[in-house]
Order: sequence, then C-alpha cells, then structure tokens
Amino acid sequence: TNPLKYFLNTRLGIYLEKEAESPETSENFRLKGLERYEAGQAFVHADRETRPSEELMTLFKARGILPPERVGEHDFTEMSLEADELVSRMHTWTRKKEPREQSISLQVGDFTIQGFVSDVYDHAMVYTRFARFNPRDLVRCWIAHLQLCAGTVPKTRFSRSVYLCKEISGVFSPPDIPRDLLEHLLQHYWQGLFSPLPFYAKTAYEYARASLIQDKPKKAALAAAYGVLHGNRYSPGEIEEPYMNFYFDAPVLLDEMFEHTALRLFKPLFKHYMSTPINPLLKLKDTKHL
Repeated sequence: TNPLKYFLNTRLGIYLEKEAESPETSENFRLKGLERYEAGQAFVHADRETRPSEELMTLFKARGILPPERVGEHDFTEMSLEADELVSRMHTWTRKKEPREQSISLQVGDFTIQGFVSDVYDHAMVYTRFARFNPRDLVRCWIAHLQLCAGTVPKTRFSRSVYLCKEISGVFSPPDIPRDLLEHLLQHYWQGLFSPLPFYAKTAYEYARASLIQDKPKKAALAAAYGVLHGNRYSPGEIEEPYMNFYFDAPVLLDEMFEHTALRLFKPLFKHYMSTPINPLLKLKDTKHL
C-alpha cells in the first residue's frame, strides 16, 4: 500500500525508518504515537475474561510502555475506554470466537500467491485497528478480502470482510470476479517493481472519493487531493512522509497517470464497500445491518 517505500526498499536497498531509542535512553511522558497504537492493539485483542484491565496495566508498566505514576494511569484509562468501544463492535462480528489463519495458495494469471490471511472467523474476516481511519488499512483489508474470496469456489464463496477503526465500521461484500480484480492489482504491483507507482494512498483515496463518491468535477477533486498531499498548518501532508520527502525533490505532480491509477484501484473497492461513521459519544449497539 506504499509503492514508493516498497520500490526504495526492495530495488535500491534504501530504508528511512528511524531507529527506535532504547529504554535506557528514552522515557515516556505520554502514551502516544506508535506505542499508543501497539498498546491499544494489545488491549483490543487481549482476552479480557482471563486478563482483566488491572493485569494489563501492570504488564504495560513492566514493559515500559506507560508513563510513570498517575500520568500512566490516566493514559491507560483513556485508552481502555477507546478500546472497549472498538472491542464491542468487534465482538458483534467475531461473536467472541478465536480467530484463525487462512492459508492462501492461488494461481492468478502469471502470478502465484502463497501465504496466510489472519483474523479470519466463521462469519467474516475482521480487520481491527486501534487507530484513526487510514486508506492504507482499507486497501490492505480489500486485498486480503479478494484473496479469501478467490480461494473458494463460487457456491461457497467467502462472504464478507470487516474493517473496524476508531471512526468507522466498514464491510466488504464478495465480488463476482475476485481473481480478475486480484490480477489487476498484481499488474500494478509488477509495474511498481520497475519504477515507483504514482499511487499515494491517502491522496489517491481523497481524489477517488471526491470523483466517484461525491461526484465532484475533476478540478475540485484534484484540489481535494492536493490538500491531503500538502496538508496545512494543523496537519502535515502525505508529502512529508519520509519516503515521499526523500524521493521527490520537485513538486509532486498529480498528473493523468496519478488520476488513472487512483480511479482504477479505488473504483472496484468502493463498489463493494459500505461504511458507517461512529459517533464517539454514542455506543454502537449493532452493525449487523451493514
């Protein structure tokens, strides 16, 4: 879901991630960023019946994840409230059952796919993220959904996949031609092995959403995409991400190739996707109507 990063990593051997500070040289004063996400994910997937909140807080403190004293307790309580709401929605789909890994072995055109898809239940794949909505997560869920659908015969085709995050409950329905859609994505993947694909997930999502969902004219859709790409004084743009910043020494052009790629990749996704925004002030009772 980040073709530029993949190209620089695999073809040029360039890695731009910052090395994490060791516990000896860093101290947490607030739970935020990647650490908050990882702690939240652990909280969401913990067996709360056998591991209560108090035990989780002790565990997080022992690992050095939480800030000391009352600040850490405050952050943990705040995080647990967010996680409880997300877990409630997740249990609607999982029915509190244990997930499994589904093995994948597919021949799609000239490509072979071997691997596993995790978070699979009897009724759906449930892809849960303790994070704000991210188009990259949406695309990852879509790709896993296509693999699951393509791996079963039509009469027993895998039915639905669910994407849950802090703001949204979204559901993918099964496409009629999952292998064709997978092959289309793999062709773009192959193209990205030779030169960076002009696909910037957040920017492309905004352009496709404005064009296909909101039915905005091309000029307005590009303006919306530029807003995500360059950001504003309150929120950094996608161009500020390390790999984008490293590769582009000139203004990024949202040209016809970008437009074509964004629409081709997101159009089938939108066709099979329905989402419901979550009001953080209200507890979602049920998502079975989606």
